Amino acid sequence: MDGITIGAGLLGNSATIKDAVNNNASLLLNSIAPTTNIFVNTVHPTVTLSTTAAATVNAPFYGEYSIQRIRNRLAAADFTLSNATASEPQTTDNTSYALSITPTADGAVGILLPADCSCEYWQQW
Repeated sequence: MDGITIGAGLLGNSATIKDAVNNNASLLLNSIAPTTNIFVNTVHPTVTLSTTAAATVNAPFYGEYSIQRIRNRLAAADFTLSNATASEPQTTDNTSYALSITPTADGAVGILLPADCSCEYWQQW
């Protein structure tokens, strides 16, 4: 986590902001509240996927997912699955989840938790 700093004005990258009658807008920032207690978390959480299932399965198995940071309401729809369906994740602490994975056909199963959900991780069993 790190505090943020606001400069003296907006940067237009050689562009201008104009009003309806073509007057240039002021790019100076006036009366900005203090930002001493505003923090931006720039560390993406890590996700660990694991299972005790054999390398080759043709029946449902459980995957365990541990997320470095608390993640509320992780849902089966958050995962992108290849050759599989999934149950709703079960958790007691919002950092460790159990998910029942059912292969839809013989072959590799892919599970992706997209970056915009929590963090990106791809595991193939």
